[in-house]
Amino acid sequence: MPVGRQLIVWMSIILVLSFILFSKLRDVSAIAEELLPDETPLSFREILAESINSDVSEVTSTQNLIEGSILKERGEEFTEFNSAKFDIPIKKPTLSIETYLVRRNENLWKIAQDNGLDAFTLLSVNKLRNGNLIRPGQSIKVPNQRGILHKVVKDESLEEIAIRYQASIKKIIESNGMLDPDTIYAGTELFIPGAKLNESFRKKLIPPPYKPKFLMPVSGRLTSGFGYRIHPILKKRRMHKGIDISSRYGSNVKAAVGGFVTYSGQMGNYGNLVVIDHQNGFETRYAHNSRLKVKKGDRVHQGQTVALVGNTGRSNGTHLHFEIWKNGEAIDPIHYLK
Repeated sequence: MPVGRQLIVWMSIILVLSFILFSKLRDVSAIAEELLPDETPLSFREILAESINSDVSEVTSTQNLIEGSILKERGEEFTEFNSAKFDIPIKKPTLSIETYLVRRNENLWKIAQDNGLDAFTLLSVNKLRNGNLIRPGQSIKVPNQRGILHKVVKDESLEEIAIRYQASIKKIIESNGMLDPDTIYAGTELFIPGAKLNESFRKKLIPPPYKPKFLMPVSGRLTSGFGYRIHPILKKRRMHKGIDISSRYGSNVKAAVGGFVTYSGQMGNYGNLVVIDHQNGFETRYAHNSRLKVKKGDRVHQGQTVALVGNTGRSNGTHLHFEIWKNGEAIDPIHYLK
């Protein structure tokens, strides 16, 4: 074979081998990049930084995230657990909370019962001191499971919280979707599912019985009491579901107890009527007024003028017809007025 042709053959072989070697080196480089966490591409580190509200420069390795070194550098208070590791897969929180609109004549206990909860759950989640003070139209939070909210204090551990409420650490982690159970921060609010409350804690959450003290709504003379009577206009025996107080035309009619106006307007035999909801099933009605001074949705305080005495509706003279209702039934106002 001529020398020139031999050189061409050898050069071709060298080129093929060089191409194969270059391909192998490129594959090895790709594998090395996958095996070395510190060589994480910048775009991915940017994603990590954004997820923890940190600078990209701080996200140097996945080991930094695990050890919480970035969190320490930020100077935040936290409790670190070295005594135990929680081998629980990270999942979406099992806790979900819906917003519920309170309806008329509802209280916290009824809402809790209708949703398979207890009153302590709703009191805690909504941070209420008194379950009697919710009102129609108010929005409250209703979780999908029983439990209470706990605010973590400095140096408090997850184990201590679980022991205090006789709760499962695993369920606490799952309910709250905790990304790093080894570290919790002071001030964090954790939902404790199935929390068992001691007696002192129960007493803090249980409100005292609601016993409103009703003011006399208008100055005047009692002319007709509660109960059956001969109707002054119909001349037939009828149930009188309130009391009549004779007073000067235009006198101030005052709210017997504070609450929320649920009706203000003309209502058949009542004439010009004001209805006030006082929570926990109590409601007052003020009828036959000449003028109304409040509108539906207004919040009124005890003693506030809500109307003026008149003679509207089925009435045989200037007076106020006053009713007190409890849990949907008319009751004798005399037993509640002071």
